[in-house]
Amino acid sequence: MEKTLLLLPGSTDPNHKDSKHDYSKRYRLVSDEALKRGYKSIEIISWIGQNSGQNGIMNLDTASNYLKIKMIDLENGGTPYDIFAFSWGANVCLKTLFDIEEPNYLQRTVLWGIDEYWRMVKYFDPYTDTCETIIGLKKKGASIKSDFLTYEFSNEFLLCNYRHKNKVLVAFGENDDKSSPAFADYLKSFVTKSNISYHIVAEVGHVVSEYNEEYLNCLFGDKC
Repeated sequence: MEKTLLLLPGSTDPNHKDSKHDYSKRYRLVSDEALKRGYKSIEIISWIGQNSGQNGIMNLDTASNYLKIKMIDLENGGTPYDIFAFSWGANVCLKTLFDIEEPNYLQRTVLWGIDEYWRMVKYFDPYTDTCETIIGLKKKGASIKSDFLTYEFSNEFLLCNYRHKNKVLVAFGENDDKSSPAFADYLKSFVTKSNISYHIVAEVGHVVSEYNEEYLNCLFGDKC
C-alpha cells in the first residue's frame, strides 16, 4: 500500500513528557502500527508554536495553514493518504477541510476525542489571562496567546457542513476525561452523512499510549 499517514496532535506538543503522560508514546504506538500495516510514510505533525515545531504563535489559523501546505504537497504528488487527528488536532483538520476544495487523494480521516464547543470555552477562556489551560500549555513550551479561542470554529458546525466524499470516523475512548463520549450520540442525532461514522472504544481514555487491539483496529478501520 503506497500510502502516507499524517498524525495530527492536540494542543500539547507530540514530544512532551510529564508526570501523567509521555505523549510521544501515544503517537509512536500509532506510527509503529501503521508501518506494520504497510503505510509507506508516517509524519507526526508539530504545530507552529509548539516546542518541537516552527517558531510562531499556535492557533487555529497557523495550524490550518500549515496542514494545508502538507495536504497540497500530497495532492500535487498524487499520493494517497489518511489523516488521524487527535483532540484539538481534529478541530484543525475539520477547519482545513472546510476551507479547501475536494481532496482527490485523501481516503480516510479519523477524529479522536473531539470537543464540544462549550468545552473549548471552558478550556480556553478568552476573557482571562489566568486560564489554566493556556498557562499549562505555556509551561509545556507552547507559544500561545489568551485569544486562542477567538480563532476557533465549533466541531459541531464543521461536521454539519462537511461536504467531502472521503470516509470519516469520529471516535472516543469510553473513559475519556477531556472530551465526552456522549458527544458521539449528540452528533449522530443530526450529522447523518453516509460517509461519517461513530465509535466508542471500551476501557481507554483520551490519551492511549499502550497497545490496545480494539483501539488500533478502530483507528485503522478493521472494526469501524
